[in-house]
Amino acid sequence: MGLAAAQQDMFDNRYTAADGDYARLLAAAPNVADVHAGFALFLNYRNDFGDALRHARRGVVLDRRSGAAAAVLCRVQDWSGDINHAVVSGRSAVRLAAENPLAHLFYAEALADSGDQDTLTLLRPYLDSLHAQARLAALAGLRHLGDTTLPQRVVALFDDADMQVQAAALAM
Repeated sequence: MGLAAAQQDMFDNRYTAADGDYARLLAAAPNVADVHAGFALFLNYRNDFGDALRHARRGVVLDRRSGAAAAVLCRVQDWSGDINHAVVSGRSAVRLAAENPLAHLFYAEALADSGDQDTLTLLRPYLDSLHAQARLAALAGLRHLGDTTLPQRVVALFDDADMQVQAAALAM
């Protein structure tokens, strides 16, 4: 049982299985940043913000060079309402992992929540490109774009973001 399987269970809404996966991963690898970051994201999607924040912070402490861990911390802080820290964590995530689409996505969402439209405007072409690529990959059933593998969970995140934007627009 690996981290990818736990994440796949999470994105497939098999939360009981993901709970067990993460429990085993944390027991086997308590000092691995990616395990804590993955579990934090899972807890965040379940609205368990306190534990999500604790694990996200632990992931960053375990590997201060991990842009993925910083991106998850950004997302958890943003959803927890700690927007100022989310922007700082997102900036760090993008600096550490410029190639990571989730770092850019989570940072952009934090910027949008902060009202920093100027910086968000600078990220917009990158995000539009990622979104278009993800949608094309999802529609075509492709998993590769050039030399870069596009994991199914990234496509799912972009589709989920679409649904959130649509729901917010309908609520207005």
